[in-house]
Amino acid sequence: MPITKEEFQKGRKISPLEKGGEKFLSENAGRAYTVSEILRGVGYKTGINLVSDFVNVIGLEQVLKKLIADKKVAARQVDFETYYTWTG
Repeated sequence: MPITKEEFQKGRKISPLEKGGEKFLSENAGRAYTVSEILRGVGYKTGINLVSDFVNVIGLEQVLKKLIADKKVAARQVDFETYYTWTG
């Protein structure tokens, strides 16, 4: 399967969850979302299977940590939830 030049330069394959999360947040810049809202926004169904939900939440949190480290996303605690927003 061919990869993009960006993937080649990074030296790793970008997961569908990472692509989807980054695309969702960048297309919805100006708003902030929780992990579950982002998962639903990229097409993952939540609330069906506890194990699947847990795996997807952990996976997305890892993606978001990377995007925060790359300064593409910012996180902020609001009340009892953490929200994520695109910073570009």
